[in-house]
Amino acid sequence: MPAQRDTTPSTARGRAVPPPLVEPLLRRPHLERILDEALTRRLTTVVADAGFGKSTLLASWAAARPVAWYGIAAA
Repeated sequence: MPAQRDTTPSTARGRAVPPPLVEPLLRRPHLERILDEALTRRLTTVVADAGFGKSTLLASWAAARPVAWYGIAAA
């Protein structure tokens, strides 16, 4: 009898709090200004390869603003 395959759909794991900020923090004022402009839009995505500082940039920017944080990672 063949092994039974798991047909359960994969789900994403979410995190509702930003990652902790570690000092010294590299400031990116140009990118922070772009994020400020993005507040006029309903949805903004930040896309870059792993290790480019997306989460750190967003966490430091969000620390001074009323934002909702929801990060999604593949399970």
